[in-house]
Amino acid sequence: MTLRLPFNVIKLTVLAFLCHCLVLGATLSLAMDGKVDLNAATMDQLQQVKGIGPAIAQRILDYKQQHGSFKTVEELLNVKGIGKSKLASLREVVTVDLAAQSSESGSEDSR
Repeated sequence: MTLRLPFNVIKLTVLAFLCHCLVLGATLSLAMDGKVDLNAATMDQLQQVKGIGPAIAQRILDYKQQHGSFKTVEELLNVKGIGKSKLASLREVVTVDLAAQSSESGSEDSR
């Protein structure tokens, strides 16, 4: 006896799988080198970094909104709650994508 699923159930299953792949792909592309880009990370992605909780994640996002994109990882020292020892541990897991930053500034210059 074979199990026959209605076509709609198959379509929904495939759609759910594809959505899952898209979400997973976005997460993987953010961290291809194993590091989280400070300029592209969301609140949830920042909180997945060991040593960054909700309060510090929000301060990082607030800093970026007030001062623009991070130019270096060392700029994290300007975020309340991040000192030299925390920066030393974060330096291993976060990065600043300078290529994306330069393409953003190029598009702003053309306006």
